[in-house]
Amino acid sequence: MGNTFTGRVIAIMDERSGISKNGSNWREREYVIETDGQYPKKCAFKVKGDNIEKFNIKQGETITAHLDIDAHDWQGKWFNEVVAWRIDRA
Repeated sequence: MGNTFTGRVIAIMDERSGISKNGSNWREREYVIETDGQYPKKCAFKVKGDNIEKFNIKQGETITAHLDIDAHDWQGKWFNEVVAWRIDRA
């Protein structure tokens, strides 16, 4: 899918990490970007693994996030996961 969202980075959460059920290490960081305009929209998304350093997203910068959106079932409830696979800078 070709999902993109362009906006200014307004929040950067702390990095989270752990070990998966199969014993692999994982880490991720969540970001929030906000569009311009009279009715700004916000989008929260994750960056995983080595992409955290590769993308090097900074508070206040304007970016276009290319997003992979998927839903996962956990105990009968569905949750969206929005993960950036590419970041472009304005």
